[in-house]
Amino acid sequence: MPNVTVNGVVVSVEKETLISDCLKSVKVALPCGGNGLCGKCKVAVMGEVSPLSDAEKDLLTQTETDNGIRLACYTRIWGDCVIQPMMSEVTQIQTFTHSIVADHKGSFRFGAAIDVGTTTVAASLYDAAGRCIATATAVNPQIVYGMDVLSRVQAASAGKGAECATEIRTCVGEILRRLAASAYIETALIDAVVLTGNTVMLCLFTETAVDSLLRAPFNSHRFFGETVTASECGLRELAGDTPVYFPRCLDAFLGADLACAVFSTGMCDGKKSALLVDIGTNGEMALWHDNTLYVCSTAAGPAFEGIGVSCGTAAINGAIERVEIVNNSLFPHTIGGGLAKGICGSGLIDALACLLNLEELDADGTLSVDSFNITDSVHLTRSDVQSLMVAKSAIRSGIDALLFSAGIFADDIEQLYLAGGFGNTLNLRNAVRIGLLPEELEHKTTFIGNAALQGAAELLFRPHRDTILSWRKVELATDEFFAD
Repeated sequence: MPNVTVNGVVVSVEKETLISDCLKSVKVALPCGGNGLCGKCKVAVMGEVSPLSDAEKDLLTQTETDNGIRLACYTRIWGDCVIQPMMSEVTQIQTFTHSIVADHKGSFRFGAAIDVGTTTVAASLYDAAGRCIATATAVNPQIVYGMDVLSRVQAASAGKGAECATEIRTCVGEILRRLAASAYIETALIDAVVLTGNTVMLCLFTETAVDSLLRAPFNSHRFFGETVTASECGLRELAGDTPVYFPRCLDAFLGADLACAVFSTGMCDGKKSALLVDIGTNGEMALWHDNTLYVCSTAAGPAFEGIGVSCGTAAINGAIERVEIVNNSLFPHTIGGGLAKGICGSGLIDALACLLNLEELDADGTLSVDSFNITDSVHLTRSDVQSLMVAKSAIRSGIDALLFSAGIFADDIEQLYLAGGFGNTLNLRNAVRIGLLPEELEHKTTFIGNAALQGAAELLFRPHRDTILSWRKVELATDEFFAD
């Protein structure tokens, strides 16, 4: 059997094994789950492997193939070889959690709030008085099945459900140990947990079937809003009878993370009209107006997360996160200040706005050239612009559909909350310039980071968890305004 070295780890595999399967075994991210869709699973290879496939010839440059770069999901192991993944980093998010001003002390010694995100798992630990005493983050190990929820639903439906559950339970268990170690306590002293996430993440954690999410009417077998014991959900690090609460999901694609984010803002407690938008692959948004909460989700696609964009990347070191105009040219800023490896979501929004201002991009989204260089190694193509326009339009159309359903205009909104990974790197003026956000909301915006985690933390101290929200779903698939 050939010996394969990946990031210094040696594994023995059968001949003809795909490199992508080797990467999964050592927990390296595969953007599309190794399904041959994105062309981003580039690896440097030395050793005996299969010849270049036609797909690789189309997706890789001549310079890349000359230097031994291959695509993991098309290349098979023929003998001993050494593999170096080119895209092994993933974005990390800040926890943005704070101490809780509780109405009463928690009915626990130590409580953990956990947000199981598609890419990152974040957690915070609280004492009974509401003080945040430790935080931790980790990469969601399910990235080996793909960076998006659909890839993981497909993997679970194809028989990988138990593996998906084991991966994430092991990850959360390790996070619990790290929280306890940071607080100098035994893990068993954590005697209350609130675990939030989107509907798919909670289903995969609890090994709930997700097959119904692959076909119309795209419903879920389970919407949670329930407490189970640690032993029942596989968290062996805790005492078996420790209560683990899964907040209520609003819909199949409106998860508990959105409910927790809304809860954390307190937007439903007052009379002000407020809008919350989480910009991501599945754009989730909520509008509070006239004592009614309107919610919707819109399939924006992963363009703003760098997937499907030729030089797109997550917010890793070397990613272009900001772009400005200097002397009538684009001037990029990278995370970490080094050479540009690609461009992430906030940088993509800046780049589009700058190209509009330089008249290199017209109002219809037509680029003046086939490919515009931002740096020597990072560019935007006409196809990239089209992908970004679709993502932008989905988010903005969702916002407009919520406003229309409530019978109000953008100017009637008194507060916009922006959640998600963009954080403080998003240039609001540029987001308005490309039409992502209404102009009227530019100066009414607050960035709330990982509001889902903060909401989960607050739920540790609230006794009536199952009646957090009532809502009115705006079904965009059948909404005539949205279709127009």
